Amino acid sequence: MGKKITRSSSPKNQKQYVVIFREGRNTEPTYIEKLKPYKKGFDFKYPLKNQGIDSDCKPWLAKCLRAYSVMSQKDISQTVSIWFVFDDDGRVNKQDVLKLDNTIFDQKEVYVAYSSMCIEYWILLHFCEHKGTPIYTPTSKFDHSEQTIQLINAEISKCNKTRQNKLSSYSKSDEWLEKHFDFFLEENLENPLGFLEPKPRIVEAFVRAKKIHEAKIASGNEFAESVTTFYKLLEYLGVVYYKDVIQDPDDHQIYEVKNGCYTKNGKKIKIQDTNLIKNEPYFNR
Repeated sequence: MGKKITRSSSPKNQKQYVVIFREGRNTEPTYIEKLKPYKKGFDFKYPLKNQGIDSDCKPWLAKCLRAYSVMSQKDISQTVSIWFVFDDDGRVNKQDVLKLDNTIFDQKEVYVAYSSMCIEYWILLHFCEHKGTPIYTPTSKFDHSEQTIQLINAEISKCNKTRQNKLSSYSKSDEWLEKHFDFFLEENLENPLGFLEPKPRIVEAFVRAKKIHEAKIASGNEFAESVTTFYKLLEYLGVVYYKDVIQDPDDHQIYEVKNGCYTKNGKKIKIQDTNLIKNEPYFNR
């Protein structure tokens, strides 16, 4: 599941649809809708309304495939990829969905963005670093989502100490994301990940999630807590992308690399020291 994501091509001036099946009733649908202004070249289709997934992934997958099959032929012809966005959350038959990642169905690319154990883990990574270790619940009365929400709210309390516009406590309703999504787009001036220049928190979440996922693939624990591959959807849509930049060691300015060159004082300078080239993630504003 670590294979590089590519995009299908379609005739020019024709709409390209990304069909997205979202398991969650509130968080995932609202978050994905909030990405719309920052995507590149795609429209979204949601053939299945947000019905939840219950404890078994197999019936949900069957509903998704049925909903896709009854789409109009025009919409299907303009579909370039199909995405399944769901939480592991201890459900059975999850492999029925996970095995579809990086496959072809009906001549469409298929990808999976999953979170183990809950989508709140992806939200948490907007606030802080995490090592991908399990998030244990203190008692049987707590589930992983509730425990992760407690961690999120602890981070919110830290943020509110220095914020003029305070964040309310996180909840699983769509109202929280509607109210506070702009927080994820704010540049984190503390720059904890050591970028060449500060990045929005959504980019920090992207980098953290990708790092954790790749480490788990390398160790053979791809589906172990805690991991989320929601970042792959952002990369596919062009919400977060990479470009080569260089930081001049003398004036500390940052330049975008183009064809192995950057411009300084109106003159193109050939980059000799390749150690100065950095592949930096950027947010598509």
